[in-house]
Amino acid sequence: MKTKDSLQRFAFDVRALLGAEVSGPIDLKTLVEAYGKLTLVYYPFADNMSGLCLKSADLIAINSRSTLGRQNFSLAHELYHYFDHQNVDNTVTVAQNSKVKGNDSEVEADLFASYLLMPSQSLHSDITDRKEDRNKLELKDIIFIEQRYGVSRKSLLVRLVADGYLSVDESKYFEKDIQRGALRLGYDWALYKTCDKKIHSTTGRYLSLAHKLRDASLITQGKFESYLLDAFRDDLVFDLEVNEVYD
Repeated sequence: MKTKDSLQRFAFDVRALLGAEVSGPIDLKTLVEAYGKLTLVYYPFADNMSGLCLKSADLIAINSRSTLGRQNFSLAHELYHYFDHQNVDNTVTVAQNSKVKGNDSEVEADLFASYLLMPSQSLHSDITDRKEDRNKLELKDIIFIEQRYGVSRKSLLVRLVADGYLSVDESKYFEKDIQRGALRLGYDWALYKTCDKKIHSTTGRYLSLAHKLRDASLITQGKFESYLLDAFRDDLVFDLEVNEVYD
């Protein structure tokens, strides 16, 4: 089992590799897409599956039916398996919402994901600023932090308990009224909503490779379009109408 310090350093290294700032919130999906070496698939898996990593194919898949906060955490979790040198190239790792107890790799991936999305230094700074003269965190602070870092309430509370900012009993107070609490304070509730639509999407390396093959005349236009349809990108095949704005 890796230490917390080593996982924090690993998260720092991955941030640098993806071109992110050392601290503060990040748009992880955009960074992964821009990284250029990974294919990112969003697919409506069953509820008990949050994501998977197929390292040999440079592919990460995320459950598109999860909340946005959960999707962000799942992507960070799978990045651990992708960049972890102990995960051999032909290994498929599957993240389930009900973790198997005693699985060190999954525990490490969760800790790494938390550090990647919420670096300790910036999280501590935010908490210190929010508490002001108060001795404990309030609901408005919890919502501010989860909105700032784009994480789910569960992943934030687990982190705050682990770092000693909340006790287990204190954290239970914040496990309810999540969406309404955010709306009352003026926040969008998109972070907390599950998706009822069956969203399929592929971005990243797969698309750039398909275009390179077509442009180099290594595949026909028909084969190119077939590849795009396989990747759920019928919008690119059928040139669906897009309202472009130059501003």
